[in-house]
Amino acid sequence: MKEKLVPKVSVIVPCYNVEPWVERCLESLVNQTLSDIEIICIDDKSIDNTLKILGRFVKKDKRIKLIAHKNNMGVSASRNDGLKAACGDYVGFVDPDDFVDFDFYEKLYERAIDTDADVVKAGIRTVDLQNGRQTVNNKIPKHISDFSGAFWSAIYKRDFLNRFNIKFDEKLILGEDTLFVSNVVLNTSNIQFIKDTCYNYFYQRPGSLDSRTLSHVRAESIYSSVIQRLKLIENASLSHHDKELFIDKHVLFQIKYNIFKTFEVDADRKKLFDLLTDIYQKYGLKRYFIHRFKGAYFKFIKTSNYGAFINYKLKRFYLFYFLPIIRMEYTGKKIYIKLFGFIPLFKIR
Repeated sequence: MKEKLVPKVSVIVPCYNVEPWVERCLESLVNQTLSDIEIICIDDKSIDNTLKILGRFVKKDKRIKLIAHKNNMGVSASRNDGLKAACGDYVGFVDPDDFVDFDFYEKLYERAIDTDADVVKAGIRTVDLQNGRQTVNNKIPKHISDFSGAFWSAIYKRDFLNRFNIKFDEKLILGEDTLFVSNVVLNTSNIQFIKDTCYNYFYQRPGSLDSRTLSHVRAESIYSSVIQRLKLIENASLSHHDKELFIDKHVLFQIKYNIFKTFEVDADRKKLFDLLTDIYQKYGLKRYFIHRFKGAYFKFIKTSNYGAFINYKLKRFYLFYFLPIIRMEYTGKKIYIKLFGFIPLFKIR
């Protein structure tokens, strides 16, 4: 009986109503320079033509597996089903509205084999769909805590994920990805980084879960994700310095990213603010807070002044686009005008 060959990489693609983009994504996968891969597509009960497009690709390429959910179960359940079905030595994830460079998995896999790494992470090319602007982030981090999001830009040794039972929290509708990454980086020190290939991430797609407005359910999910990450860090065997770095990159950064969004229920924003004040009172981390929350924001966190925190606004006026000349700070009913950002000029009531 012929022995079944194990693919080098299993690529998991969770799909839900992504008809306009999924074909571009799959074309980037079936044309990878590393041909020994399997592509696991999970359709989460789409109501557009996504499933038909996936079926068409399955007929053309035997490396593609298709899992079709009978009910909509959410992206975390889809990714977890992909993990259960995966056979590859390493596992990668691609969101169906994104795509990867053609040499993406070959470059990642080569480094993984050379170093026996648990994780290998590549660069990210971000495309802002609002203005078409592209930026590339392929800097090699100084510390593994810098890997705090963008889980899809890496591959993971499947045995490593299984050994530590690392998967996606199906109770979360937001923040499940960053929680996954925190679980990964806190359980290994063998992470490699490469810079000569990119994952292509499309930002601000209509219908994307990364919304600037947070419903109560989404806000609750983010809060739960942050709390779980903080507990993971507290329970990990880390030096004092590393614990501070992880709290900054995996907790403070994520709170800052979300706390300035529009909340349908203001009490949800206050929960995040209260968490910030609790973290400061417990750990200190003054320089990290000042770095994340510039201007008067840190002062309001330090003094637990939520009203001033949400009313504070900051505007800068630049000379030659880079030299800050005038800084205007709005705190409730007062406006402070400062020259070069720190010399007080006058105050308007």
